[in-house]
Amino acid sequence: MKKSIRYLIIIVINCAFNPIVFAQGLGIMKGDFLEIGRIAGTTPPPNPNVVKNLFWLLRDADGRDWYTARFHDGISIDASFLTPAVSTKTWWERDPHHDIQSWGNASATYLTINAGNVGIGTATPQAKLAVNGNILAKEVKVKTDISVPDYVFAPEYELPALADVEAYVKEHRHLPEIPSAKDIERDGLDLAEMNLLLLKKVEELTLYIVGLKKGNEEHAAEIDRLKTTVNQLLQQ
Repeated sequence: MKKSIRYLIIIVINCAFNPIVFAQGLGIMKGDFLEIGRIAGTTPPPNPNVVKNLFWLLRDADGRDWYTARFHDGISIDASFLTPAVSTKTWWERDPHHDIQSWGNASATYLTINAGNVGIGTATPQAKLAVNGNILAKEVKVKTDISVPDYVFAPEYELPALADVEAYVKEHRHLPEIPSAKDIERDGLDLAEMNLLLLKKVEELTLYIVGLKKGNEEHAAEIDRLKTTVNQLLQQ
């Protein structure tokens, strides 16, 4: 802990705040940038190197006004990292006109907050959270206003006839109420809705099985009665 504190103090002592503001204006073409300030420092021996925290105005579209300019804050660890959003490290970018903030490294954007929507791996999130990639979580809880299909077990529920289900599957190649493969490919998969639809189908299957069991029991009882009748006739 003492070594870490001493190293940090040395870094601060060797860093000089030296803001630089250039007289020339920001260019009008997309990608033009203008350095407006910097904080620079040198780490101490035996392995000295230069680090710069640079501040730019960055043009994100052609134009002459500030509506197409962003504030870019990036780190440069040597002279090869001096182009914002191309080679700067661990940068933070703000676009006040469009209400966008982004974080990234070199040319890769890792995280974007776009008008209240958070994007990971995407700069244009279309939902409160959009992830362009895999998600690993210990637990996911979905709250939904969709009615849980316990109504399937209500006495007044009309269970579809198996013949009707068979005819539907033969014609459409998927279960009633379940999106088709083309629908899912086009629109994506709503996990909450799909889970509840699958639960409904499981509950309907349960009722079908219960019905089959009752029918089998009735058939077995009828067979026993027939056996008894046949035995009585054979004994006459």
